[in-house]
Amino acid sequence: MPALRAALSGPDADTTPALDADTALTEALWRITGDAHEAVAVLDSVFRRAARSPWSQWPLARAAHAAELLGQAGQPLAPHLEASLADPRLAPTAATALLSVAEPASLDRPALAEAALAAAETGTDPQGACDALGLLSAALTYDHLSLLAVLATGDARTVCSGIEDRVIDQDETFRRRAQALLATVRTSARSFRDPGEEGPCL
Repeated sequence: MPALRAALSGPDADTTPALDADTALTEALWRITGDAHEAVAVLDSVFRRAARSPWSQWPLARAAHAAELLGQAGQPLAPHLEASLADPRLAPTAATALLSVAEPASLDRPALAEAALAAAETGTDPQGACDALGLLSAALTYDHLSLLAVLATGDARTVCSGIEDRVIDQDETFRRRAQALLATVRTSARSFRDPGEEGPCL
């Protein structure tokens, strides 16, 4: 533990390697000590330092994953995660982490779903969007499902960039996952619908 703590960076270290190292060290310390106060303090520093860097996407995503591990002990990190929702590249990871760390009553689940769906719509993190939307399936609105259906079955590809020989496979994987999610939500909606209730089926 002393060696791990000694390896942590100072408050001016905002390069990606330094931020990633601090996140990994924090995870290791948390698993060893279970000291949430220490973990929250270091991750708070990582979030703040990452916000100063224009290349902060991956350090912020890894810090969000680490925050998720803390469960509700990571609640002080919720404001950083909420700020990340505005970036479609980070929104699915941030939404998933918020489901773990935030007080359940404080969560606007449809808004989390909206942010995660933006990551699919823009093609920035379609797979992460599916992960988050799966956890938020009960909060998906008709508009959410309509857009997801377009992405899952429309002509335009959602995954449009990446390694050339993998783009098609990645897009097809996303489509299959999105279609499976739609089928699950529709089945659930039918099972809870009152037989005499009127209104459009999902």
